[in-house]
Amino acid sequence: MPRLLYTYLLRHLSMTWLAVVGVLLTVLTLGQVPQVLVRAAANEISADMIGRVIWWMTLANAPVILPFGTLLAVVLTMGRFGNDSELTAMRAVGMSPAKLLVPVVLLAAPITAMQGAIALHYAPTALCSAIKIRAQAVRTLALAPVRAGKFQPFGRDGTLLVDDVTEDGELRNIFATVGEKGVAQVMTAARGRIEADLANDRLQLRLFDGRRYEGIPGQGKFRIISFGEYAGWFALPSTVSECKRADTLNTTQLLGSTAPKDRAELHARFGFIAMMIVLSLMAAPLAVIRPREGRYARLPGAVALSLVYLMATIGLTTWSARRPDIGPAAYWTLHAVMLVTAVLMIVRQQRGSLRFSSP
Repeated sequence: MPRLLYTYLLRHLSMTWLAVVGVLLTVLTLGQVPQVLVRAAANEISADMIGRVIWWMTLANAPVILPFGTLLAVVLTMGRFGNDSELTAMRAVGMSPAKLLVPVVLLAAPITAMQGAIALHYAPTALCSAIKIRAQAVRTLALAPVRAGKFQPFGRDGTLLVDDVTEDGELRNIFATVGEKGVAQVMTAARGRIEADLANDRLQLRLFDGRRYEGIPGQGKFRIISFGEYAGWFALPSTVSECKRADTLNTTQLLGSTAPKDRAELHARFGFIAMMIVLSLMAAPLAVIRPREGRYARLPGAVALSLVYLMATIGLTTWSARRPDIGPAAYWTLHAVMLVTAVLMIVRQQRGSLRFSSP
């Protein structure tokens, strides 16, 4: 009988988990689309890489989805069983709260393994790939041939517009902006050429018969300079051959690093695995509803608890990078407190069931 019930519960838990996680991943993916399209419109991502970048960003955020989805799946499934009086029937044949935890553990075990693989390897690798593709797209765009009548990036912070391009590559009627934002760095010229120095990651812009406007308009430092010939070197957007951000490094690199940000990121990755375990244990006692309660009675509380837990871990991760002396201890204290709370909830519910069933 227990084996039959475990199979029945596990099947429904698995189906609900697939549905919940599928919906959450769809929402997460759709949330990435506007940001990726904006970057594509700014030519930071090539059109043929949009789908791949969306997948990478979804995978990078998956460690947040899996614990949350598991908790919701258990709460929804147990709520339906309780509302349909199936849990009451199971208790009548000897299914205590501790035994009801067995199918939840069977569901959570492979998901926890998947969470570990994603958090420790696939998520940082996906994020690193997205950053590399973006950097390469920006560089490719900067090296693309100049097109007449179209604004296009030039160097790292410049913009270029030309009226015509001759067959030998000479530019005609040029408008260029360079320099910092808020400070006018504008040049106009009748003719010009662009030469690439890839060995030094830079472009040379040569202009003839033009003017340079620099400074802040309306202030005394603003000036206009006429020139017969101008030549300037502008840095190209650099390619990213190696990711250096803490959240893009592989776990082996983080293990060998002593930098506060790297250590905080390392704790965060293992913390996602701990969160998966804690929420899986907490889900079963949290999901059991009382008589006359609806199947969704415990859903708001479960969502609120998981969100507070998630926000607290994110906040403590950031704080750990700033306070490496006590930050990691505070971070793992949070997980320990949540784990103890989950165990106490299970014990309390089991004792209540024993008192109820005793003659």
